[in-house]
Amino acid sequence: MNKGYFALWIIGIVVFIFDIRIVASLLRKGDERKHMIILKSGCFSFIVVIISLTLKCLTFLLGPILNIQFDNYTNHSDDFFSLTFAVVTFLFAVRYNRNKMGD
Repeated sequence: MNKGYFALWIIGIVVFIFDIRIVASLLRKGDERKHMIILKSGCFSFIVVIISLTLKCLTFLLGPILNIQFDNYTNHSDDFFSLTFAVVTFLFAVRYNRNKMGD
C-alpha cells in the first residue's frame, strides 16, 4: 500500500474516533452547558459551510452565463480545503462559545 493512502487511513480513523467521542459526550447526562456549546458551534459551522458551498455553486453556475472566468483548479485540492475550512470554523466557534458561556 502506498504511504499516502496509509496516512489517509490513519487520519480517517483518528477523525472517526473524535467524532464518536463528540457524539458520546453529547449523549451523556450531566453538564448541559457543554452540550449547548457544542450544539451552537456545530450549527454555526454548518451555516458557514452551507453559505460557502452555495457561493461556490453560484459562481459555477453564473460564471458561464455572465462570461466571467474563475480560477478552477483541477487537482481536487478544493475538497481538502473545504474540510479544513469546516473544521477550523467549528474550532473557532467552540472557542468563542466557551468564552461566551463561561466554560
